[in-house]
Amino acid sequence: MKYLFAFGCPRSGTTVLGHILNRHPSIALGIERFKHIAMGRRSAEFTPELFEQARFLDIRPDDTNTVRQNDHLAQKFASGRPIRMIGDKIPRLYHRIAQLRSGFPEAQMVVIFRDPVDVALSWQARAESPRDSWPAENDGAKALAEWMSCVDIVAEAQPACGTKLKIIDYDRFFRVPSSADLAANIKRLYNAVGLDMQPANLLRTAEAMRQPRTRKTAEVKPTLAADVAAQAVALREHARFRALLAQAI
Repeated sequence: MKYLFAFGCPRSGTTVLGHILNRHPSIALGIERFKHIAMGRRSAEFTPELFEQARFLDIRPDDTNTVRQNDHLAQKFASGRPIRMIGDKIPRLYHRIAQLRSGFPEAQMVVIFRDPVDVALSWQARAESPRDSWPAENDGAKALAEWMSCVDIVAEAQPACGTKLKIIDYDRFFRVPSSADLAANIKRLYNAVGLDMQPANLLRTAEAMRQPRTRKTAEVKPTLAADVAAQAVALREHARFRALLAQAI
């Protein structure tokens, strides 16, 4: 069994990335399965023992607040198909890259980057929505600070991680003209972590990912303060960001 972890600045597409990885029958990826452990005061407990089948399927309230989003895990193991990769999707897991390299030395990691303007707008929209539990202080300005942390941490860790760290450019990966183009991108992703999939199944996966999803909160048209908007535009050309995107699969 190999380990697989997916992460990226919140609102960068980590959830859809996790869904794509979970569409492969050989991958059992949690959706923030151990978020409270990995990102909280119990981070020292984030070890391979959590990913032993019995514990992985024993979802406890103090593990995560995404209990229902992980119903697919039991179905995966009950299918009878061999599971070759197991892991978790936790957006801010880049803050634990050093711990992942130490505790899971052979793990594959996939990080997704999205345009900073879009990330800032997404944070701002949720911060402004009265129906959203998203903290109001997590606005566009805070988004850019977190986005830059992700860029800096990954850029500094990338040389040591080498080929175990895969980079996804959200725009290049998802904003393609057809399902066939997305299927080709998904194939590269699976191949990058050492797996393959039949062309027909790749196309079905791509078509499923291109279906519109219903938003749980009311649509909000966010506005960024002028200085935040200018900073976001400038960050598009940040040297570290551009260097990382140049390595995207």
